[in-house]
Amino acid sequence: MSEFNFWVLLSPLLALAVNVVAQVIALKTVHGQFFLSVVIGAVVGEIFFLALGVPTLTTSTAVPYILVVQTAYLGASLCYFAFVGLNASSLRIRILEELRAAGGKAPQREILGSYDGQAVRRARMERMSRSGYLVKNGEIYYSGKKLLVYVAYFYDGLRKFLFKL
Repeated sequence: MSEFNFWVLLSPLLALAVNVVAQVIALKTVHGQFFLSVVIGAVVGEIFFLALGVPTLTTSTAVPYILVVQTAYLGASLCYFAFVGLNASSLRIRILEELRAAGGKAPQREILGSYDGQAVRRARMERMSRSGYLVKNGEIYYSGKKLLVYVAYFYDGLRKFLFKL
């Protein structure tokens, strides 16, 4: 009986971490070419993934490793890609939904009016108030639930760390 190799289980997560770091470095290097940075990150992560796992494989473990663990890495990479692209996609989706709701056409000024900065901030503040993240007392807003504050601190620190590389 062979000894169980925990690196095999960790390899998708480690490869995803390498993928993310490679994407950040590539994005800085290729100056804003987002899709190219995603491809570079995925390829570098895949090479790392294979380098980490393949040397430990035997003929009896090669197929399960490639089918199961490789699928886990590709799935995690896809989720990461979708998460990163979600912000840009959400605005495009909302614009297309509004066009569909308007019968397939709308003047540019109407579309742009829906997304001016003040209207977007007002809608966000209303949602945050309904959710309890903002509390309004008269004309003054106070922080309500603290979860988003901690999340914002985390992402702000992460952004500063990643973009200072």
